[in-house]
Amino acid sequence: MRYVWFLLLTSALAQAGDPAAELFAAASQGRITQLQSVLAQGVDVDARTNTGRTALMAAASFGNVRSVRLLLSYGADVNAADNRGVTPLMDAVVGGWTEVVKELLAAGADPTAKDKAGRSVLDKAKQAGNPEILKLLSQAAESSKPAENPPQTEGQSEPAPSNPAPAPSP
Repeated sequence: MRYVWFLLLTSALAQAGDPAAELFAAASQGRITQLQSVLAQGVDVDARTNTGRTALMAAASFGNVRSVRLLLSYGADVNAADNRGVTPLMDAVVGGWTEVVKELLAAGADPTAKDKAGRSVLDKAKQAGNPEILKLLSQAAESSKPAENPPQTEGQSEPAPSNPAPAPSP
């Protein structure tokens, strides 16, 4: 029911001529031609609603992978967070949209992000219960850990001579 209300609201706003609302509605509803048109007009790809939501979040929430790809190609912030700290990746995880999760991870989405309530992407994935998404996130989180550098031991490199050779005399 929440989504029906959302779609009705975004459609009404888009019809009112607000370009940011048109962007949001087109992204959430997967209307690629309209989305391309609005983006071509120069509308900020990361324009936000009053709750901090972006078009990429809307597309991710509804599983519109083509919208996600297009928004990312226009430079949408893959790690933007709304007023509650929810990111596009979290939206896709909760919705169970595996292909969207793949696209967002490939674009650099943070698999270790947490919302303002302290729930991580992985927490949300566990709650949603999609094993494929859990595996993708676990792999992404593991590969995003910084590599450990081996410790340097003293004497590994030759020290510079302390007494340089004298210059030849003329």
